[in-house]
Amino acid sequence: MKQGREGELRRPSVPDRAFTIAFVFLLLAAAAVRIPPLFSDFWQDEIWSLNFALSLSSPFKIFTTASFDNNHPLNTFFLWLVGAANRWEPYRIPSLLAGFATAGLMGVAGRLWGRAAALASLMLGGFSSILVLYATEARGYAAAVFFSLAAFLLLERRLARPTPAPLLLFWLSVLLGQFSHGSFFFVYAGLLCWSSLRVLSARRPPREGLRELLVLQLVPLAVVLGYFLWFRTVTIGGGDPYLVSEVLRELATYSFGLPLRSPWPEFLGLAILGCALGEIVQLAREKRDLWVFFLVVLAAPFVLLALSRPAMLFPRYFLVAIPFLLLLLGRGFSRLWMSGMAGRGVAGAVLGLFLLGNGVNLAALYRDGRGHYLEALAFMSSNTAGPAITVSSDYDFRIRPLVDFYAARLPREKPVVYVTQAMLKGGAAAEWVICHNTDNDPQPGFGTSFDAGHGRFYALVKSYPFAWLSGVRWFVYRRIT
Repeated sequence: MKQGREGELRRPSVPDRAFTIAFVFLLLAAAAVRIPPLFSDFWQDEIWSLNFALSLSSPFKIFTTASFDNNHPLNTFFLWLVGAANRWEPYRIPSLLAGFATAGLMGVAGRLWGRAAALASLMLGGFSSILVLYATEARGYAAAVFFSLAAFLLLERRLARPTPAPLLLFWLSVLLGQFSHGSFFFVYAGLLCWSSLRVLSARRPPREGLRELLVLQLVPLAVVLGYFLWFRTVTIGGGDPYLVSEVLRELATYSFGLPLRSPWPEFLGLAILGCALGEIVQLAREKRDLWVFFLVVLAAPFVLLALSRPAMLFPRYFLVAIPFLLLLLGRGFSRLWMSGMAGRGVAGAVLGLFLLGNGVNLAALYRDGRGHYLEALAFMSSNTAGPAITVSSDYDFRIRPLVDFYAARLPREKPVVYVTQAMLKGGAAAEWVICHNTDNDPQPGFGTSFDAGHGRFYALVKSYPFAWLSGVRWFVYRRIT
């Protein structure tokens, strides 16, 4: 048997050649599934981020201009750097690269527990549909996930061998991770608690242990504190009312491939969480202080939720914790795999169901993306007889940025004139009205027709869905009188 870096006995469960082939195959497959969503329509939150970045005269104003919580500084800097572009795919490249690297780091992190755990972790991280979605979105979530894993592995390396390079890279990962998205703090809290336990419980004079802890964490603490001092100046944007249970249902569905419209996500989500907690208990029994890290990372979002009761809550706020939950599950799968034929059968069946469920989610993402906004406006353009396309909506704040963004990408034959809600109610003419919902319900709230007042009636002519989580569903109405 081989002994791991922290003293865990590992069995050579997968031969060298087979492991290398399987690892490379899974990594390439994980990269491949992230390519198609790159070309889906830019959606509302991405456009808000881009418009904010394009409004800045210098990158320093990312931090000095009054901004909203969709300003993820590292992502905003890249959007500012690229500037105005005809296509939106280039804005998503950093997230795509972070997504590729995240899949690889999942395998590297799983390797701490052996080759079977490495392959299982790579498979889980590579094909979890929520990680695929945010790896193809021009926002800060994918980078936050990548730097979370990088910081974890670099700190593990530094704690095992106190050399300068891992320390400096760990500091850099915390800096970039925290300024990718504020939720990185959940992971940093785990890293801080884990390193404190490791350093202060070592057999050394207390003063020496405290000095080592300061070397490890003083710079990252300053970074995190600086971020939250800046974040206090940020305006929190709007959002729909939420139920915590619905948010967690969606998180479980798109992280693990569970069926959404059934009672299963609640029960299966609790079972998955129970398995992860079982692995944490097992780590504690093996006297591996990593149990502290995983426990804090999984608990921190729920503690903050209970204490702060935020005005907005979305599944993506929990995203940085998902890879570490998957790592625990990967460790569990590897232990099942090494337990014998029955264990291998169970592990294989569960992984198969995971791939099937996430495959269904990804098929919807490939088909509908984050919406069909350009297609909808092109339809309006081709069916408008007059010299201008007059468009209104049920929510200016949410719909107008999408209309303006895609109107600039239509052929220049007819201009798009946006009619605000106030103007429409005041009697202004609009041939088209876009109504929407964010839950992707195919039944329009306005029905198949509605009365806009002033003798104007509108009939539903088209519906444009989105896949899930990111996007809005459009219902396109046309004036009939």
